[in-house]
Amino acid sequence: MILPAATGLSVGLIVRIAPAANYLSESGRAEVDALKVAYHESPTSRATYPERAAVAWRWLSTLAMVGCPLPVNIIIGVRPVLPDPVRPSQLSNLDYYIRELTLLDGQPRALGKLSATMGPHTARSLLTVHQRRALGSRAVVQGGGLLVAAHFMPGNGCFQAHNPVGNNYVAIASNRQEVVFVADGFPRLGMHGGFRGARPALFFRLAKGLLEPGDTVTLIYGDCSAGGGGWRKGAGVTDFLPVPEGHCYMRERLVKDAVAWSSPTWVGGFAPR
Repeated sequence: MILPAATGLSVGLIVRIAPAANYLSESGRAEVDALKVAYHESPTSRATYPERAAVAWRWLSTLAMVGCPLPVNIIIGVRPVLPDPVRPSQLSNLDYYIRELTLLDGQPRALGKLSATMGPHTARSLLTVHQRRALGSRAVVQGGGLLVAAHFMPGNGCFQAHNPVGNNYVAIASNRQEVVFVADGFPRLGMHGGFRGARPALFFRLAKGLLEPGDTVTLIYGDCSAGGGGWRKGAGVTDFLPVPEGHCYMRERLVKDAVAWSSPTWVGGFAPR
């Protein structure tokens, strides 16, 4: 859906698809509720991992089949069959996603709506993109916030929030003028963090005030208000560029962001021998 913004920019709106109340079968609901109780009573252990992972896998598969968007890394964190003995990090990953699935099941509209300024944009150009979140049923209290996850594929360079006159500077704003965010780091594994170990991703932590349902928060990628150059787009061309952003439980979301050529510097061809 494309909506006209007050600034004259086009805005693409992504509305989270909430699962129906009866999306689980009777037996599926029984095992999901039992998993919630078991997790609430104790964290996952090596002994309980296989059964909990199997239930969580069936749970997330059912959510996917009814059209509910899921975190991009969930199939890495929920693995019913492992080639090696389960590691402590895999135990904590499973618990992380059990919390995520519980949120989706109990508060399907918790994360609200996400919109962003759309393309097409020119490859290798400097630009500014606004990503706006309207909070759903879940408030953001002090200590919570929004994660600006890294992404290694587009070649955009590192996001930063310490040098407002530099490129790739990310700023944050809210409709509540009294709230204060502090740029911090949050450890992330995988494609939005580090592959050989957790690396800190940019995290705007709420240090003062409260964000309530219906409030809005805007991330400004390539903010130029203090003299910065903008957000450097990568050299690749695509019609669907992920711009991950997390809220509450650091859930990644995707925003369509087309990137077009300016003038090609070289063209390569590949063919079988």
